[in-house]
Amino acid sequence: MSKEKLKYLEFIQNTITCMQSNSFQIKKWTVYLVSAILLIYILTSNNYFILLAVFPAFIFSLLDAYYLTQEHRFCELYNNVTEVSENTKKNKLFEMRSDFYISSYSYFKAFISATVLLFYVAIITFLVILFMCVYIYI
Repeated sequence: MSKEKLKYLEFIQNTITCMQSNSFQIKKWTVYLVSAILLIYILTSNNYFILLAVFPAFIFSLLDAYYLTQEHRFCELYNNVTEVSENTKKNKLFEMRSDFYISSYSYFKAFISATVLLFYVAIITFLVILFMCVYIYI
């Protein structure tokens, strides 16, 4: 394998790592924001702050699914560059277009994946149940 191709693979791997890091950071920020909004609820006793916390959780779930989709597309690019056959799609060296490879892994599949759906559904379900309990009993 040529030095240029190895460097190209390194660039793609760095991008994949960046997408994974972004996904982790989004999950971390979701927990921070939901916790901060729940703290505001505790300080103000306004029940609707609990429902307000659902909004950033939902928005960040969409963003997390986007980064997961991009990660899978760059993984596909990486796999395509490493394959040595005539059936692989031709791409220019050092081209970093994730839309070049349209795969079966869509944004919707990323959104309903276990890493996205379970995390955010657990948070949103907790918030809705908390709101219902607080609203009914207080």
